[in-house]
Amino acid sequence: MTPPDSAPGEARPPVVPPTPGPPPSRRGAAGRNLLALAALAVLVGTAVWGYRQQEFLRLNQRGAEALRTGDFAGAEGAFRAALDLRPTQHTLRLNLGTSLEAQGKWAEAAAEYGEVLRENRSPKVDLYRQRCLCAAGDFRQPLTWIFDYRLSHPQDREAVLAEGECRLRSGDVEGAVGLLEHAVALGAGPQAEASLERARASRAAAKGP
Repeated sequence: MTPPDSAPGEARPPVVPPTPGPPPSRRGAAGRNLLALAALAVLVGTAVWGYRQQEFLRLNQRGAEALRTGDFAGAEGAFRAALDLRPTQHTLRLNLGTSLEAQGKWAEAAAEYGEVLRENRSPKVDLYRQRCLCAAGDFRQPLTWIFDYRLSHPQDREAVLAEGECRLRSGDVEGAVGLLEHAVALGAGPQAEASLERARASRAAAKGP
């Protein structure tokens, strides 16, 4: 509302200037910057996670294909690289153990199975570890363990095959032949058939002409 004109010669009251608003808040600007940085970090993190996920899947698929085609060294390399991205992935470590066994790297395979056993006390994984220890030349304790496991799982072809091969390596040829024949009958496959041939050849050689 405009004040009325004063009478001539009468002093007018001063006009009070409007009160200036507060200066822009530095804290508010900093907060907006932090939010922007946080959003950028989320975007970057999502992109990195996406890349690692894609790389993991690619390596895992490459390793599985290499196992299928018999490229065990290639499978080993792929699974090791995938484990660098997912070191707690048990399936990867088991597949790595399989590729190492196929190359005759028994101690390394046993170590990989042992890593899985730290968190997953699976008797079947321990069976794999024990057969590798036996193949590496440690017969006594693994053979006892496999024997006990096989008694509890008489139709487990992997257990029957593992004991048969361990007995063959330890020099118990007669015991090996019987177990390996049983493993073949259970459908343990070409590995059991090849081991049975070796056991029979060893028995024939021991008997002589």
